[in-house]
Amino acid sequence: MIGTGRLHTEGKKNIISQMAVKAVYQKKGVGAKILNELVGYSRKNGISNIALSARATAIHFYKKHDFIAFGAKYPSQKTGIMHQQMVLMPQ
Repeated sequence: MIGTGRLHTEGKKNIISQMAVKAVYQKKGVGAKILNELVGYSRKNGISNIALSARATAIHFYKKHDFIAFGAKYPSQKTGIMHQQMVLMPQ
């Protein structure tokens, strides 16, 4: 496996989660391709409200793809790793 991402629908909102790319493939566009597929699928199905919770180390990646941060950073309940809520800017 090179990379993965999950899309979950809650009403009229899609939530992207579990984005991961094997270290050797990072910074080569793999994560962007996965993210673009998930966003494209959402839009094709009429959902423009797309949110995610980004690891602090990935915030810049998501900002490059038009996600904006909101609220305070918080530790994950499962891992303790700091995360930030983000939402895709409307087109």
